[in-house]
Amino acid sequence: MAIHLRAFGSKVFGALRRTRKTRPVWRGKAMAKLDLWASQHELPPEPFVLMKQAVIVLFADMERKGELD
Repeated sequence: MAIHLRAFGSKVFGALRRTRKTRPVWRGKAMAKLDLWASQHELPPEPFVLMKQAVIVLFADMERKGELD
């Protein structure tokens, strides 16, 4: 489970980084695609929802501090 959570967290961070300066619609589509990832791998969705939220908060904090530039 930990390996899958790490991979998922990396995917979320990568999607946020790729869609950082694009239209909000594209970020929404990328996040929606990731919502299906856990179910495609037949894993329980709850830990992945929490991981996604944590990564989004971390990314927003890094963006606010200017660490992504």
